[in-house]
Amino acid sequence: EGCTKVVGAKALCSMHYLRQRRHGTVDDPRPTLEQRFWQRVDKSGGPEACWPWQANRLPAGYGVFWYLGRNVYAHRMAYELTHGVQLGKRHCLHSCDNPPCNNPAHLRAGSRLDNVRDMINKKRHKEQAKTQCPHGHVYAGANLVIKKSGARACRACIRLRNARYRDRLKGSSP
Repeated sequence: EGCTKVVGAKALCSMHYLRQRRHGTVDDPRPTLEQRFWQRVDKSGGPEACWPWQANRLPAGYGVFWYLGRNVYAHRMAYELTHGVQLGKRHCLHSCDNPPCNNPAHLRAGSRLDNVRDMINKKRHKEQAKTQCPHGHVYAGANLVIKKSGARACRACIRLRNARYRDRLKGSSP
């Protein structure tokens, strides 16, 4: 029904004939994208719990899903499947702070800046564990400078860098 290919045995085209023989039906036996995706998610905890990804994960814990010839983050796919919105360059943020979680109730769209602010607020940003600058000055008190971007800087290193710059300018003048 609805097939425009050349009809062969049992009034079916070759593709539908083989499907009928192998699967007992002419319908496509392959699972849909949604079926393929959600069968890899453990929803046993209920609608409020985290739904961990049960297939391949990256070292950081994020699930990966093979889609259109490449790996995509599972939590992004969960968001896009449930909200019907393509994220594009936007980030998908976890409110539960659990990387393998795919519960759409725990996911929201945001910018890269939103994601960094979220990491800082949850004390997960890799730079927050550092207590000293690369030159050994302590990130504390009057020596700590917070830039507009939210990054920390060392006041002693800034002074040294500015002094070297001024010395270079003095040396280059006629």
